[in-house]
Amino acid sequence: MRNLDNFSIRNYKSVSMDCSTVVENSEHMWLVQLRADTQDEIQALNAFKLSLHDPLGALTGWEPSTLSAPCDWRGVSCYNGRVSELRLPRLHLSDALSPQSRISPTYVAGNYLSGEIPGDLPKNLRFIDLSSNSFSGDIPKNVSSGSQLLQLINLSYNRISEEH
Repeated sequence: MRNLDNFSIRNYKSVSMDCSTVVENSEHMWLVQLRADTQDEIQALNAFKLSLHDPLGALTGWEPSTLSAPCDWRGVSCYNGRVSELRLPRLHLSDALSPQSRISPTYVAGNYLSGEIPGDLPKNLRFIDLSSNSFSGDIPKNVSSGSQLLQLINLSYNRISEEH
């Protein structure tokens, strides 16, 4: 336990690997719970952000300290507190997507993104729109077979080819 003026901060770790911080003063006590998987998502999104050139500053609001991070960040959609979609169309984002990235954008049409189409896409996607970018290479085989729910995939206006 650490004392900071009139506040005490205690860190706890539960069996489910959720981290909780209790902040208390003489009148109030708050419990802030940060799930380990949420922290992993925040780190992955920040790594994704740092890998891009963002001339419009569209992602400057991606701050881990925001109340509902990352679910309150621009372009990030969540379901049950987990990141479900990344929608960043027409923001002039550029640079190559890293093949090691743990983030798979679902709607990034109209940017200047390059590199290969990510092959390891989440299995619960309904649509993927990577159109009007500068992606190149082959379309990964598992893009269409990786998801039972996938209804639409738009790869138009890129420099990609079909695998032989």
